[in-house]
Amino acid sequence: TLDLREVRLARNELTGFPAVDLLTNVTHLCLSGNQLFEVPPEVGKLVKLSLLVLDDNQLLAVPPAVGQLQELCVLGLAGNMLETIPSEIRNLPKLKELRLDNNQLKTLPDEIVQLTQLSHLTVARNELNSIPQRIAGLGKLQALVRISSDVNIANSLLP
Repeated sequence: TLDLREVRLARNELTGFPAVDLLTNVTHLCLSGNQLFEVPPEVGKLVKLSLLVLDDNQLLAVPPAVGQLQELCVLGLAGNMLETIPSEIRNLPKLKELRLDNNQLKTLPDEIVQLTQLSHLTVARNELNSIPQRIAGLGKLQALVRISSDVNIANSLLP
């Protein structure tokens, strides 16, 4: 049997997600720069993942099952077509970096403030109207990177 730990398939014009059953021991999965339109709910079975990079695809949604990835430290979702992020993101206790820039997000889920380990959050180039006010209370948040009010249509970004 295969015992893969890292899978890097960036910029390969993939249109489908790799077979989840072959990835159960993978800790690093990079699928950026492909043509993926969806992430299957079975992604929740990849419980050893600490890094999941799906930047620069055509994703329309992220399944709630992403909340089952308890070991996840880095989640890259920049450069897609996401309008929402599932509230189940609150179930990622080790998440340190969340890249959401260059999507079509209008809001961030209030549950994002439950990510107590989050130190880097990028949200530039979205259509944000607001950011949860309690986000400023995230003690480890070192960088709320590149929130630009000229691109984010924001009324009240921070308190």
